[in-house]
Amino acid sequence: YASLARLGVYRPWRVLTSSAAVEPRRYARPELVWQIADILSDNSARTLAFGINSALRYDYPVAAKTGTSTDFRDNWTIGFTPEFSVGVWVGNFDGSPMQEVSGVTGAGPILREIFDHLHVQKGTSWYATPPGIVERKVHPLTGKLLTDDDGRGVVEKFVPGNLPPPAAPADYDAEGRVQLGSEYAEWLASAENSLHGQAILARGGLRIASPLEGTTFLLDPDVPSSSRIPLLGSGGAKLVWRSDSLALAADGEARYAVGADGEHRITLFDPESGQSAEVRISIRSL
Repeated sequence: YASLARLGVYRPWRVLTSSAAVEPRRYARPELVWQIADILSDNSARTLAFGINSALRYDYPVAAKTGTSTDFRDNWTIGFTPEFSVGVWVGNFDGSPMQEVSGVTGAGPILREIFDHLHVQKGTSWYATPPGIVERKVHPLTGKLLTDDDGRGVVEKFVPGNLPPPAAPADYDAEGRVQLGSEYAEWLASAENSLHGQAILARGGLRIASPLEGTTFLLDPDVPSSSRIPLLGSGGAKLVWRSDSLALAADGEARYAVGADGEHRITLFDPESGQSAEVRISIRSL
């Protein structure tokens, strides 16, 4: 993260300033790393996951990222400005799990206090926008370019030469709703779907969105949900899942395979068209 704070310059760490310094090296163009810093410092982007007044809502620019390990054994929050890079770990020294303590609720408040202190006592700043960065209006769901006068758009920042493709009529249905791929099927059907009729699943051929061909799944005894392999497909009204080696189950409308060690084949069948699709996956226990 310190290298991100230097906008793409890696410098090996030293415990003592008297130790021999190693020549730093640049590993990325500064305007690309600046985009990462800009994303990680966006209070609005953090609001949906953490709430409007979380510990990571700063009154001055700070790039921050949280992390939580299996079974809440560790949580991290790391932040940086041009002047400072700070990492905070929260956990039990014996490695035992905590109770629902995540990065934003455990390490996040500590990071906040540290940066508030640094901001007041030492002063923090933020990066100037690199030359050449351009702002363009894009559709908030598809990410594709819109015209400047399109009221649906949001303004995002891009590196020249890496602009998204322009929006096309095929992106929408006859009612103007965005057509999303089958990988969004589970989310669209869940309570987390906040689009309220703004998007639908695009119709197409029979397709398995989950699991993907060749995927290896790891069964973690500390995470019971890891034994559930989500089954997501599209291309028919009454699709049927089959497997000769895995038990298949349902939780409401959500279908899943029960994980078991070995090599497995999963098939999706559409009885109306007679079409079928299949994937092969591997499952092993940790």
